[in-house]
Amino acid sequence: MEKQVDNPPVDYDHNGGSLADERSALSTVPTFLDNELRMLNRQYSEVWADPVNINVLDDLSNGYKLAESAQNLDISSGTVQSRRKLLMKYFNVQTTCHMVVRSIQTGHLLITVEENPVYARFLPKQDAILRLFALGWTMHDIAREYELTSGEMDSQAEEIRKKLMVRNKVHSMRRAFELSIFKIGEDILHPDDVKDDSDDLSVLAVGTKIRAAEIGIVHPHEIELLQLLGGVKNGSFVRSDLYELGFYSEAPSPNARAQAYGRAIIAISRKLEAAYGAPILEKAAIKARRYVVRQTLLIGAQDDLQEVPKYHQESSSDTVLSVPPKRKRRPVQPSLVEDIQSESKVEESAAYLDFSELPELTEDFLASLQPRDPKAVLENHGVKVAVSSILGQDLLRDYRSRAVIPLRYGIEPSPSRRPFTINRAGTYIKLDQIMPYVMKYQGLGLQDVSQITGLALQSILKSEKEFIEQFHGDYPVLTTLMPYLDAEIRSLEPSFNN
Repeated sequence: MEKQVDNPPVDYDHNGGSLADERSALSTVPTFLDNELRMLNRQYSEVWADPVNINVLDDLSNGYKLAESAQNLDISSGTVQSRRKLLMKYFNVQTTCHMVVRSIQTGHLLITVEENPVYARFLPKQDAILRLFALGWTMHDIAREYELTSGEMDSQAEEIRKKLMVRNKVHSMRRAFELSIFKIGEDILHPDDVKDDSDDLSVLAVGTKIRAAEIGIVHPHEIELLQLLGGVKNGSFVRSDLYELGFYSEAPSPNARAQAYGRAIIAISRKLEAAYGAPILEKAAIKARRYVVRQTLLIGAQDDLQEVPKYHQESSSDTVLSVPPKRKRRPVQPSLVEDIQSESKVEESAAYLDFSELPELTEDFLASLQPRDPKAVLENHGVKVAVSSILGQDLLRDYRSRAVIPLRYGIEPSPSRRPFTINRAGTYIKLDQIMPYVMKYQGLGLQDVSQITGLALQSILKSEKEFIEQFHGDYPVLTTLMPYLDAEIRSLEPSFNN
């Protein structure tokens, strides 16, 4: 993998200059270079002539540790460490986080910026910490600045990691650019320079604009929820839609999060109705969990309002997702192998649930799906890469694995192939209708996958195990999932045949 580089980063002194000077220097990174810097580029041209340096940089930006990068690139850990030091000297930085930021800002490290990214919102302190990481601060420096204990600092860094679904803080730098939290070519502002726009939060409905604070929307959960409503589609939403947008993701428990949502949405709907004299947000029905937008809303800062469309009846979530009619099957003709097949039929029937007891796949049901425990998937970035590669190459052929793996790992299959269809006792539902409700790279728990596919829990785990056994030769990292998988198998049935 070779990358042509024309412009080196701007050189500036981290040790002698002030923090303001450093931030000012950083803002000049994407500029035209003078002759002196062009000479510097020629001096360091050998850095980018060696593809190992670029591969090391790419691995580090993806959160790989030295030993993991060494294994990936088939070199020693010492070589990886020496190449990292060389790159840090080239970029004139003191931390790996800062090196990744500068390499992206200057075009030395190429990334793909996601369209319409979705990620959990940061608390103000978490946003500040992420910015300071990007500006080259160490965890010790940040903890001292905000008077945090070592444990508190670790906890804040872990929350950032979870919200961005990354391996470590270095990986979070790359993801921040991919998700447009940081933008290539723009300054990364110091937290002191970031304006808190919650005071400017306004609502425009029925032709009247009102500041949120003026109608009593001042509680942090109410402000957060109102801001997130700008991401609502089709004029209706349920609790899980706001969860997906990041509402109170740092809650100490699911129950605390649910209670905070309930109090906030009720308070907002009542305050809006009192302010405008008409229902703006209300439940779709008396006992419904879904809220609908009765009047088109514009929400946001004074000069940056996002539209929340008015709800229309035809977008009702109570309808079952469209499915093709049942297929007519040819009658099975008696054959000489009937006795041989009978045993396999018994085993096959045990792999499925009673389809008459499965829930209808309404939008409300899909919106209630719960994510899988991230420890089994997200702790190892290599697993995510491996499963994405396998599905992207369309290597799965077995029906069960094609149904189970995308749902369990939150990774959509290759779009080049005809959409995969799940058979639910003669009715068929396309997998791509379900995947938007599955958290990316996290997937669903066993119960939810079972309810969607009709497969028994043991059959799902068996499909996962066969998947790992089939591909672990080419993707050894998949074997790291076996302890979690074996534990799930033992919890279901101690005598389950491994």
